[in-house]
Amino acid sequence: MESITETISFKSSATGFLTEPQLELSCTNGGITQTTFLLPQSTQETENKTNIALFFGEFNPITIGHMAVMMGVYAQIGFPIWVMPSYEGDLNPYQRLKMCNYVCEALGPNFNTFDYQINKKYIGSTYGLIKILKEDYPNINFYLVASDDKIEKILKNYSFGQELFTENPFIIIKRSGCQLKNNSHILTRTIEIKFPCCSSKEIRKQIKFGNYEKAKSQLPWQVW
Repeated sequence: MESITETISFKSSATGFLTEPQLELSCTNGGITQTTFLLPQSTQETENKTNIALFFGEFNPITIGHMAVMMGVYAQIGFPIWVMPSYEGDLNPYQRLKMCNYVCEALGPNFNTFDYQINKKYIGSTYGLIKILKEDYPNINFYLVASDDKIEKILKNYSFGQELFTENPFIIIKRSGCQLKNNSHILTRTIEIKFPCCSSKEIRKQIKFGNYEKAKSQLPWQVW
């Protein structure tokens, strides 16, 4: 098995692939976040399809951490980034969509908000959402961007979580320091990127208790 690991500062670089069909993420330290690119063999790229990195979640609110991940993923894989906020969340979905739009506009034409889930007011399983999304956009290969702790929740708690993970390509962001293993038939590519560790939940708490400067330091200036 050949493994290629790089450290990048939001600049494109060439990497290779692991050939063993297994995902294995280990702990990292010193502010380094490990990103793993997952490509199921059943969803290999085709010449007639457009590749899109789909960054999905509540973005409740979107943080400088989210922003840095978007930049780092784009720098490594070169696919346009679509940010898809969920319909459910503590903040109004249309406010969250607007904040994401401000950030994407600031980053440039390869970063876009995607209001698909909000417009549909979809509140079902992620697996069901991605399934109808692929039916509605048959000419796009969606690569799902998610943190490793979110993948753990998907595998353990989500309806059809295993199917979601094995039937779709993922870009996994190392966040929690957990050991994540899966024997799915996939190819993996691993890179390392540095980005600030932020929590939307903590930001909401800081704002609630009037710690505005601390909250502001973790938010893109476009959304403050």
